[in-house]
Amino acid sequence: EDGVDRVFINHSCFRDTAGGVYSGSVMDVAWRGALLSQAAIEAVWHVPCGGFPYGTESLVYVANDWHTALLPVYLRAFYHEHQVLGYARSVLVVHNISHQGRSNKDDVWRLGVPDYHTGAFYLDDPLEGPGMNILKAGIEYATKVIAVSPGSAWEMSTDEGGWGLAPTIRNDPAKVSGIVNGIDFDTWSPELDKYLQSDGYQTYGTNLEGLWTGKQACKAALQRQLGLPGR
Repeated sequence: EDGVDRVFINHSCFRDTAGGVYSGSVMDVAWRGALLSQAAIEAVWHVPCGGFPYGTESLVYVANDWHTALLPVYLRAFYHEHQVLGYARSVLVVHNISHQGRSNKDDVWRLGVPDYHTGAFYLDDPLEGPGMNILKAGIEYATKVIAVSPGSAWEMSTDEGGWGLAPTIRNDPAKVSGIVNGIDFDTWSPELDKYLQSDGYQTYGTNLEGLWTGKQACKAALQRQLGLPGR
């Protein structure tokens, strides 16, 4: 759809946790994230997206939060350092920096990274003491780190808002930036949305008057539809 190919990883660890993708211990989630990250890297050679595999040129891998923050590490350790996928870059999107994939420092050996890369995972966490931190390694190895707004990017660099990772963020501030969350108004425009034309809903303009009257009407219609009290 719209030139986007969706690739699914078929493995029992995902099927068994379909009702709770974040269930289990940190290392349970890390194992699933590691498998997803490795499959994503390899997919460019094996999955015929758009009729043929992407190949190795001009690739950007986008990882989200600590759950797939191993991807930038694997990309460097197992590919870049072996002259493979040399043009590939990684972007790590951080939605909530307080969730970091913290675990016992000895658990790093379960991640399958070469010994000389394990140091990137170590953090003497001011909140929880010394340990392994997957998000820290992902931030260090990613080509770019994206927060959900410029303000969030700045907040992550402060001792108060970085949840122990502020020094890591400040170590390479040039690669950290923020992009404000938004929507595609061609698809979701309240002025054109066909689903806002009946049952008490109404389309509305994005000026101040429209936002006030139109949103209020849609809110009231939704409350009636769901049997909620009007507020």
